[in-house]
Amino acid sequence: MMDEEASRELFQQEVAIMERLRAPQIIAFIGAVHTPTRLAVVTEFMPLGNLTSAMKKTKFPLVLKLKCMLDCARGMNFLHKVRSRLVALRCGCVRSREQLFA
Repeated sequence: MMDEEASRELFQQEVAIMERLRAPQIIAFIGAVHTPTRLAVVTEFMPLGNLTSAMKKTKFPLVLKLKCMLDCARGMNFLHKVRSRLVALRCGCVRSREQLFA
């Protein structure tokens, strides 16, 4: 398990990367907060939450599902082009083909 100082250092490294990431398909980084007991990232407000929760709340037409898949692919392509080993793809929106077209 990572100690507290190593966790904070990794957090600061990830924040430094997030500050530089700008693409239409990447959620906007607003800032970071670190207190003695908590590390938090502040991002732009998404009214329906992440893509998984939005798809659970709302019936997406096929065309919109396809647009979302294309945007996810474009965002992942952008992140891969950054070529930073510190960029972690933590996408809770990846769903199987069967779930998307159900």
